[in-house]
Amino acid sequence: FENFLKRKMQPARVDKFEAQNIIIEQKDGVKKLYVYDVYNALTSKRMQFSRLKNFDFIIDVKILYKMAFLGLDHKQYKDILPDDLLPVQLEADAVNVDMATLEKLKELADKALSRPYFHQLYKTIELPFALALYQYAQTGLYLPSERIQTFAKKIEQTRNAINFNVQKEVGVFASDSHEVKKYLEDKYHYELLLNTNSETDLDGIIKRQKDDPVVQQLQMLDKLNRAGAVISEFARSNREVIHPEYQIIGTVTGRCTAKKPAILSFPKVFRSIFSTMPD
Repeated sequence: FENFLKRKMQPARVDKFEAQNIIIEQKDGVKKLYVYDVYNALTSKRMQFSRLKNFDFIIDVKILYKMAFLGLDHKQYKDILPDDLLPVQLEADAVNVDMATLEKLKELADKALSRPYFHQLYKTIELPFALALYQYAQTGLYLPSERIQTFAKKIEQTRNAINFNVQKEVGVFASDSHEVKKYLEDKYHYELLLNTNSETDLDGIIKRQKDDPVVQQLQMLDKLNRAGAVISEFARSNREVIHPEYQIIGTVTGRCTAKKPAILSFPKVFRSIFSTMPD
């Protein structure tokens, strides 16, 4: 509280740090940090986590910019994004921006945070998630080599069983997507004719016919394939602990993503094989 009173007595000031690409603003006793992608700034060592406690509010302008794009048609968010900011192109995997762009994004962030609902969403969900993910990422994912081998073997056995089950029902293995699609089209021919708006590709049929035993087998096979791809990356790394590369805003819909390996595409049903580091 004493520090707050001292800062409140000081004149307002804005400091720009080109090397770190951050803006620090102090006004009415409140000290704010503006940064583009706080998660990346921490993981790249551009900022130290321990320094964050020196600020009253941490404002990740990348997150707020992406949130504003997602909410353009929402009555709560309308007009948050100024017309002169629309042309700014921010790549999902961009790790930084120049100071001029950061200043534009600061303007947007201040406007966005002036709305109570937007402020609450950012303060209680988006920012805490970014900081928690950074701390979690420091530990990494632990998967001993023997567990990898055991799980890979189970995946292969289950894949083979599914293929034989599909062959018994359809006459071909599940990998023959053309024939499997033809089988499902023939089976649900009248439904496809009646519903002209339905997707007619294999994925579309699978979405609509979730109770079909063949479709259920195909869905499980898809989960096994995704799990197998991640496990293969673990095996190739020759390490028992890996640190995936996370992107807080990794998709156009604002979802967090991961790569090397794509751990977030790993089916939930199999995630119990991962564990924290042993004591």
